[in-house]
Amino acid sequence: MADDDPNAAGITRRHIIEQCEASLRRLQTAWIDLYQLHRPEPDTAIDETLRALDDLVRDGKVRYLGTSMFPSWQIVESIWAAKELRLNRFVSEQQPGFYRQCAGQHHTGFLTAGQGVDRAVGELVDITRVKGLRDDFPILL
Repeated sequence: MADDDPNAAGITRRHIIEQCEASLRRLQTAWIDLYQLHRPEPDTAIDETLRALDDLVRDGKVRYLGTSMFPSWQIVESIWAAKELRLNRFVSEQQPGFYRQCAGQHHTGFLTAGQGVDRAVGELVDITRVKGLRDDFPILL
């Protein structure tokens, strides 16, 4: 990857498609159940990112789309853009430190603004790290 190539990193169309195809080869599978983007990127328009992800879904390479560490306003913006452009949208958000919320420590600025927007985005949590839950629920690890 050349340092001067802006499309060789981040959430640009080329990078998303190249990395997804590399993951499929590495995993030796035909599709990925949940493809997540980690961290938003201010230099790439959300419609470019959504179009690339939508193509992966339509091609059968990805089933669902998710984010990690996206602020709530960017999740809402992406839902609006996907609706306007008739593209597949994000269905999950993995918040950093979400398990701290379950333990009573509030983490602000992520999903709160997106809650209630067509009930569109589910939250992912690493249940093995939530204090007290590991012993209370049968979990296949």
